[in-house]
Amino acid sequence: MKRLSQGLHLSLILFLALALLPSFPSGQALGKQAGRKKARSGSVKPQAKQSSRTTARKSGRVKRSRSTASLRARQRAARNRRAALRMRQADLALKNKSQEFIAKDDLRFEDIQIRRAALDALGGHAGSVVVMDPHTGRVLSIVNQEWAVRKAFKPCSTIKPFVALAGLKEGLIDPAEPVSLGRRALPLTLSEALAHSNNPYFQLIGMKLGLPKLLEYARLYGLGQRTGINLAHESAGRIPQSRKLRTSAVGHMSSHGDGFEVTGLQLAVFTSALINGGYIYQPQVVAGTPNHVALPDKKGALGLVPTVQASTGPASFKPVLLRHIDIAREHRDDVVSGMIGAVEFGTAKLAYYPSLSIAGKTGTCTGSHLRLGLFTSFATVDRPNLVVVVITNGVGEKGPVAAQVAGSIYQRIANRFVDAGTVGAVGGH
Repeated sequence: MKRLSQGLHLSLILFLALALLPSFPSGQALGKQAGRKKARSGSVKPQAKQSSRTTARKSGRVKRSRSTASLRARQRAARNRRAALRMRQADLALKNKSQEFIAKDDLRFEDIQIRRAALDALGGHAGSVVVMDPHTGRVLSIVNQEWAVRKAFKPCSTIKPFVALAGLKEGLIDPAEPVSLGRRALPLTLSEALAHSNNPYFQLIGMKLGLPKLLEYARLYGLGQRTGINLAHESAGRIPQSRKLRTSAVGHMSSHGDGFEVTGLQLAVFTSALINGGYIYQPQVVAGTPNHVALPDKKGALGLVPTVQASTGPASFKPVLLRHIDIAREHRDDVVSGMIGAVEFGTAKLAYYPSLSIAGKTGTCTGSHLRLGLFTSFATVDRPNLVVVVITNGVGEKGPVAAQVAGSIYQRIANRFVDAGTVGAVGGH
């Protein structure tokens, strides 16, 4: 019985062993598993090598990219340096040429005090100055007669007073009504548009006028015509000749002066007519009592040249009225209001002087390298006895700079035209 029980135990153990035998891998299976593990372990190395090559290629591309960018940056910097050098050379050439022309001015007709003030104010700028009595046409000083009389320039934004008068005369604008100029722009009145020299406002006027009317008024105000000054080789300037222009081009012409060329003398004659009631006088230089005058020396500094003489007082002088333009008083006031605003808070703020009331209009043109600055003006607002026009040319020139030059001239001779109420011995109209 005991042996039977032992036999049963052995049978049970054998049965359990056979039942559990499939759960354990065979030696061959263990070998295959080990092989697969080795294969997987070995495959890591090629992937690591490939990743390393990819990183190296990317690094190489980054380095080449950085090198190319650096090269291009150096090339741009070199081009900028060459361009800046060319601009400095052109600017210096203009200044030297301007000084050469100033040295050749005919001084027999110059008012010494006003010329000295104009020379001091112009300083190192390449440019010209015209100073005139608006009520008689007597020219008191022209600094750089070559550029002021014999050379015409694009008027830039000094065309805007012409366009404003034409628009008012044709009833195309209500000066007190703000005009909407786009979603992002505040509506402006005529006075505000002149003060800030707003281009879209005057482009709208120009497009409403059309080219024929614009040219008609340009001729009426003396553009494209010689003023008749008693100096040789006066330029007539230029007005556009084409009659076939897109409406947008006429608009741009009315804000930027495209196609027009004016002299400083023409701007002085127009500004005089604006403030004297529409009377266009023939500008005249008048010989007077000889005296010494300030001139630039060879280095460009101002010094007294005792061998050169200029006039300090008028001799025989008779104003010559060429014609009268019908400028309504309210239209004149509308335009002058904008010119006052330009000096008090607009583009001509650099001309502002607390004890003087000055009104004017700036103009700025930007070319490929050089810039043009213009300013036509008069003072005082209540008793306009003096017109000053400044045109400057060079790298850093612009309308506000020309306005600053004019403001300095007014300050230097304020005792002449403010206290005495006149610009000299010549009376006013």
